[in-house]
Formats: sequence, structure tokens, C-alpha cells
Amino acid sequence: MKTCPFCREEIRDDAVKCRYCGSSLLSPQPSTDKSEPVPGTAANQVVYVLDQGLVRFAKFALAILALFVTVGAALYGFDIQKGVDKVREGVDKVRDSEDSVQKMIKEVEKTAAGVEVSKQRIIETENKVGQLRDEAQALVDSINANKREVDVFVARINSSGQGSLQTDTVIAGAAIPPQSGRPWFTALELARLYDMPTNIDGAGQTIGLIELGGGFQESDLDLYFRKLNIAKPHVDSVSVDGAKNQPDKSMLGADGQVTLDIEVAGAVAHGASIKSYFAPNTDTGFVDAVKQAVKDKVTVISISWGQPESSWSKQGIIALNSALNTAALQGITVLCAAGDSGASDGLHDGKPHVDFPSSSPWVLAVGGTKLKASAGNATTEIVWNDGSSGTGGGVSELFPLPDWQSGVSVPIRKDGQKGRGVPDVAANASPESGYFVVLHGESTIIGGTSAATPFWAGVIALINQGLGRNLGYVNPILYKAIGATAAFRRITQGNNGIPNVIEGYSAGPGWSPVAGWGSPSGSRLLEAFRPHS
Repeated sequence: MKTCPFCREEIRDDAVKCRYCGSSLLSPQPSTDKSEPVPGTAANQVVYVLDQGLVRFAKFALAILALFVTVGAALYGFDIQKGVDKVREGVDKVRDSEDSVQKMIKEVEKTAAGVEVSKQRIIETENKVGQLRDEAQALVDSINANKREVDVFVARINSSGQGSLQTDTVIAGAAIPPQSGRPWFTALELARLYDMPTNIDGAGQTIGLIELGGGFQESDLDLYFRKLNIAKPHVDSVSVDGAKNQPDKSMLGADGQVTLDIEVAGAVAHGASIKSYFAPNTDTGFVDAVKQAVKDKVTVISISWGQPESSWSKQGIIALNSALNTAALQGITVLCAAGDSGASDGLHDGKPHVDFPSSSPWVLAVGGTKLKASAGNATTEIVWNDGSSGTGGGVSELFPLPDWQSGVSVPIRKDGQKGRGVPDVAANASPESGYFVVLHGESTIIGGTSAATPFWAGVIALINQGLGRNLGYVNPILYKAIGATAAFRRITQGNNGIPNVIEGYSAGPGWSPVAGWGSPSGSRLLEAFRPHS
């Protein structure tokens, strides 16, 4: 290994020149004559050596400089490149951000367009809702305007305590139109058609109405009697066993029966006082209501509630029949509805049934007819039977044939026994020719034997006033002396059979198990009773 004497680089091979600075690596030869050149060398050898050193130095300096430049460039160039890369990265991020911003702008524009579309849809929906609301209101108005077209329905009052209703709001709030051209009646019109005396109004009489639910509103009574242009009778509510006048505000509930009782009885005998006895709908409540009416010394009791004889408990029938017996012995006429379910009384066992308490021998059982009139006169009157419902009537399975009924042809029961025949009398009851009342502020038509019963209660109150005494227990005199006279309008057509349920009984001359002796001929009935105490 050699070392260049000029650049001090180490030379590892046998080179004669330095590969770094180009200097000779041969050792100089000694000269004996310093003035003469060494043989084999040029005269400018020294000069050559000096130039070569400068060249070497320059090359060395350049190499060092290059080294520094390279190192510096490498060092500083790396940072710069990194910065450039970061700048480029930032630029890319900015560009990406710009793209994101553009996308966001497009999304916002899209969302704004969607909001506008949604807004339009909301407006359209609101318009449709408003249109539908208007159409619904128009439909409701149409329904209200055409309630007269609704089929007559009968909700069997005698088994459920709910009235037989036919809504008729066409006349609500308006004057009652003339009778001609319409099938229904006011109680006053029926009183005239049945020839009730016009010089008596039931003054001095008290009519007790047994109610097992519901209630009435004074505003309905005020409007009803104002429409009929007659004075409203005095009406008291009597609480029995905690029950009270409590309207349920339903057109199909017991309110219909309560209001019907008051308005019909009150219209026929508007000079009478009326007491409504509100009791729980139980056997005990029923019995206690009758007992309270007897205790209050009413002159007439009207009962439009009941159910088939077979649906009662033995104890319930005994207790209620005993209370009815007491009423009769106290000189009180008790009237009971015969039922609205034809000869089956609402049962579907294929057998005939009658309703209790109308089957009690201590009451005057009221059946139903369908009356038609023209020009203020009754034209036809037949047994009420609309196919799905009709007047109750038949033969009792509990009570034997009373002595006072032995003179009429009461049918023999299928078991071969004789029983108490029902009904005793009749009056208009068909919902198609029903009674005008005001219920919950609306003019309404109600039918059923539950309407004929309070009508007859008003008739008895008029007769009591006309006689100056109470008829009391009227059944014996009715069958032995009055029934066969002209005091009754004969009902000779119709039956109370229900298709696919029961064959029923038919009307005929004299008494029948569908209409009793018939409907009243008021003035004649009053005169027929005069000679009998």
C-alpha cells in the first residue's frame, strides 16, 4: 500500500501514478550533479511537477466541493422534496376539499330541490285532506238529511229495556208537518183518532212510570210539548234503591224508553202529574219500584219492561206478582207491554211464549197494532207484524185461566192446559206508524208495545178524570161488561207469527191473543164504564 505524497490518498496496487491527483508515485533518483538533469528527464520536469500539483489541488478542491454540494444537496434537497411533497399533498387535499365542497353544494342543491318537492307534496296533501274533509262532511250531511230512508229497527224493549227507534231527523227543529202524507203520529193525533174526549186532560191523576235504566232531559220535554203546543205536565224523578234519573245520551239506550213514556203519557193526559220511578235493573229493583209507586198512591202505573216467563226466577215472579196484586187491591190500574217479538217473545225454541209481567192476571196487558189514517180519520188497523218483530201475545204457562177470562176463547196450550190469555187491549205500536217524540234534541219516531202502553196509561187517566173515580183493577169489568161492546175498535186482521221461528196466533172477532179486545174508542169507552163501579 502506497500513499500519494501530494493528495495523501492511499494506493493499494502497484500503480506508478495516483489515480486521484495524477502524481507520480516513483521515488526520485539521486543526482551526482545537481546542475544537470537526471538522465532520462526533460528540462521542464520541475515545471511539470508544479503544474501537476495545481491540477491535483484543483481536482481535490473540486472533489471536496462536489462532495459538499452533493451532501448538501442530498440533505437540503431531501427536506425540500419533502416540503414539495407536503405542498403537493396539501394541494391534493385542497383539490379534494374543493371536490367535496362541490359535492356538498350539489347535495345541498339536491336537498333543497327535495325540500321544495316535499313542500309541494305537503301542500298537495293538505289540499287533499281538506277535500276529503269536505267530502266527509258532505257525506255526514247527506246521511243526516236522509235518515228517514233508514230501515225501521226494533230493539226489543221488553227483553232488554231498550226502545224501538226509528230516527227521523228530517223534521228535527222544524214544525210538525200535517198528518196527511206521513205514516207516523203524535200522541195527540192518536188520541183524536181514537176519539178521546177533548174536554178532559187527566187533571187530578198521577201516572207512575217504572224505569229500570236511562233517564230524561228537561230540554227534550220542553221542546216536545212546545212542538205539540200544549202545557208540559209536572214530572218528578223518584229514586229507588239508589238509582236515579241518569240519561246515557244514547239514541239506542234506555233513554228512549224513559222519554217515550213521559212524552206519550204526558201528551195524552197533559193535565196529570207524572212520577218516573228509577230503580236498578234487577228483580228486587223492579219490585221495589212498584211498591214505591203504590206507597205514593199513584192512580195509574205504566210498565214497558219485561222478559219471557221462562227467563224469570220463581222467586222474582212471586215477588213482583205479589206487588202487582197489592197495586190492584189499592185501586191502581197497572198496564204492561205484551212484548215486541211476536208469539216467540224473543226465544227460538219453536214454542210460543208470553211476556211477564204482562201475563200477570193483576195487570192490563197491552198489545200492538199498525194504524193508517187519512184526512184525520183512521182508515185501517191491523195486528202489528213486520216479519222480524211484532206484538206479543198468547197463553201464559205460569198463570191459570182467570175466572173473568173464562167467557172468551183463549187457546188451549200444547200441554192441554188452560192459561191466562195475553193481551187484553191494544193500540198503535208499529214503528212504521210510530209515535213522534223528542230525544236528545232530535225529533224521533218510536214504536213497539212499549209505546202503546204509556198511551193506554194516558187513556186510563182521562177516563178516571171523566168518571170522577179510579177504574182500579179493571180486568173483571172489562171482560164481563165492556169488551164486547162498541167501546173498542175491533182488530180482525193479522197475526203475530215470526217466519222460520213460530207460527203464532191470528186476529178474529171479539177477543184475540194478538190484540185483546182491540184499540180504544175513547168517548164510548168512557161512557161504557160509567155504570160500573
